[in-house]
Amino acid sequence: MNSIAGRTAIAVMFAMTLSASATQTDDDLRIAERLAWQKRFVDAERQYRQILTREPKSRAAALGLGQVLLWERRYGDAALVYRGILRELPKDIDARNGLATAEYWSGDYRGARRDYAAVLRARPDDAAARRAVADIDATMVPLLTSDDESASDDQPMRRTKAAVAYTFFSDPLTKWTATTGTYLLSARNLGFGSASAPFASIGGSTSLPAAQLRVSGLLRLFRFPDGETKALGGLTLAHEWRGSTISFDVDRHELLYTASSLRAHASETTTTLGWSRSNDATSSAVALHAVRYFDGNSGRAADAYHLMRVAHSGRGSFSIGAAAAYRDSDESRFHFIGASAAPSPGGGFAYSYSARYDPYWTPQNLIEVRGIVAATLNAGRATIHLHADGGIARDRDLLFGPAAGTTAAVPLFATPVEASRTFHPWRASADVVLPLNGRFTATLGFERQKTVFYRSDTIHFGFTSRF
Repeated sequence: MNSIAGRTAIAVMFAMTLSASATQTDDDLRIAERLAWQKRFVDAERQYRQILTREPKSRAAALGLGQVLLWERRYGDAALVYRGILRELPKDIDARNGLATAEYWSGDYRGARRDYAAVLRARPDDAAARRAVADIDATMVPLLTSDDESASDDQPMRRTKAAVAYTFFSDPLTKWTATTGTYLLSARNLGFGSASAPFASIGGSTSLPAAQLRVSGLLRLFRFPDGETKALGGLTLAHEWRGSTISFDVDRHELLYTASSLRAHASETTTTLGWSRSNDATSSAVALHAVRYFDGNSGRAADAYHLMRVAHSGRGSFSIGAAAAYRDSDESRFHFIGASAAPSPGGGFAYSYSARYDPYWTPQNLIEVRGIVAATLNAGRATIHLHADGGIARDRDLLFGPAAGTTAAVPLFATPVEASRTFHPWRASADVVLPLNGRFTATLGFERQKTVFYRSDTIHFGFTSRF
């Protein structure tokens, strides 16, 4: 009898201990929940973790901790908590929903759509999950765009580009873009005539949220004005890091900015290491470039800018900033064309020389600093973007002969002489974006830019349409 009574007493004590422990856990969970609703997230997290230390398998504490981490915007930590629950309880729909939310809020739309779909299979009436899936699907709507421009410059050359692109998604974070178009080029005043340069390309881009990495690639077939077809394109790796993007890019593209490019297949391969950071109020970027031209010439460059919004209202915004750049080339492609002499009022002659870049621009120790102003105006349905920048620059110029002399015959130096020059480059542009209906938007813009060696006017026009 004593043995039976002893065992009974032990069982009663054990049951009382479990009941007390359960009561304590329930009290602690209520405290943690109250702290969370009071937005005392640090205290709530500490309370939930203390419960899990004592009871590692507490589903309620783990779900509560995951929710607090979501509210703290610690999406990666929240996802780890929810995945821990799912390892033990693979069919736990609340944990699956929490994981989907962590993925959605962190930008992992691929994983979020997959997990929200699992939630909807178990709970078809879950309005929040259904709304999230609809929002993700809205980002995957195919897009048709047209990017066109017509430019005239003092080379002299007229250049028109027409292109149409179709973008579609194979999953929420992977998109593909097929593009076709052509250049129409004319430099009749220099005897180069006219030519066309058609092209077609396919590009893809995908994000890997776990590695905070975006990978993009482009393959482009381009027929140059001289009739030769070449494969162009490139590859980009971009890593998101503490709100910034660090990118590495290798890109081979055509050079069609001089009249002589109508008789060549001018291209360059640019390798770029860049950093950028942007939010609603500021935008900054720094980049280093190494350039290799089709004819074996090489160049290097660096540039940086910072733009800061200083005024904002419902009618628009105004920003100011600054930019700096450096450009240099191993060999100049600036070639002498002709010279002329004109009598000077005081006697003798003033000499002038003509030269052009052939077949592409080769800056020589170019350093420039510019100020920037930019504005966005809301005019009814239309949005107007205004931009202007200008400043001071210095580079090395080539002198082909003296500036003045006593003879009408223009003398030339045996070899060009390098001399430093200072000038004031500037650029101004205006663009109007007008939504014509819920799915179609038209864009029209004009840009004028001028430096000591180049002057051009460009009209931009295009449209965007969602299916």
